[in-house]
Amino acid sequence: MFIFETLWRKPAAEEEKRIWAIDINWKKIILTLLIMIIYSLLLERLGYLLATFALMLFLFKHIGPERWPVAIISSIITVTLSYMIFGIWLQVQLPEGLLIRMIK
Repeated sequence: MFIFETLWRKPAAEEEKRIWAIDINWKKIILTLLIMIIYSLLLERLGYLLATFALMLFLFKHIGPERWPVAIISSIITVTLSYMIFGIWLQVQLPEGLLIRMIK
């Protein structure tokens, strides 16, 4: 019921001003978009594990911002869990890249 009230209720003038008065950091938005484009271009070459680790490290460190140990550990956990879910459990074919080729 709360969802319907929210959808059809017109926000108060000061509430609307507060929403648009939020300071948007365009530098972070553009940098994130650029990094996502670079990620998509390097995904096939580097492979899922390395490219996704680099992406997550960037997001945790620069967008977060987290301390280096937290960013590295969070990136490792994220990549490991996503690889286990998509690569192993769901058997989605992920790009192998450099790391897997070196191991083989």
